[in-house]
Amino acid sequence: NFMKAFFNLKVGTGEWKDQEQRFLNSLKGIATLDNTTHRIQDRNAKQTGHTTYPNHSFKNESDTDFILKANREWAKKVREKMHNAPILELYPEMDGRFEDPNLTPLEVFDKIHHKKIASVHLADKEAILKALEVAKSDKSHFSQKSFTEIHALMSQTAQIFRER
Repeated sequence: NFMKAFFNLKVGTGEWKDQEQRFLNSLKGIATLDNTTHRIQDRNAKQTGHTTYPNHSFKNESDTDFILKANREWAKKVREKMHNAPILELYPEMDGRFEDPNLTPLEVFDKIHHKKIASVHLADKEAILKALEVAKSDKSHFSQKSFTEIHALMSQTAQIFRER
C-alpha cells in the first residue's frame, strides 16, 4: 500500500526504493488482470428481490449496473418508452387526488430536450393539514395493522418497484 509511506517518503531513501519496486512489480501484473465482469444482473428479466419478509434479514440490492449490455438495452427501452410520454400532472394524494387551484405547480423539464415533462403541484399548509386529518381518521385502519402485516405490505410494494 503506497499510502502507508506517503507522508514521510523522501526520494532515494530505502522506503522510496521499496515503494518504487512495489510499483514496478504491480505494472508487471497488468497483462494478467481479469477485466471481465462477474455480475449477471439483467433488468430485462423479472426482478426478484431478496425480501426481508417474513423471516429473513435485510440484504442490500444492487443498483442497475450499466456496464452490462443487457442493462444498457433495458435503459434504452425505458428511454424510448418515455420519449414521447404525455406531460404528467402530479397532485398530492390523500383520500383521493387533492386538486386545488391554489397549489403551486413546480414545472419539471427534460434538460436535454428542453421540454416540459411534468407539473408537480406542491402541497401547501391546507393540503398538509388535510393529510393529517385523513391520517387521524384512519379510514383504511392502517394503524390497526400489526408490524407483520405492515412488513408484508412494504415488501409487496418493494417488489412492485423492482418490477417497474
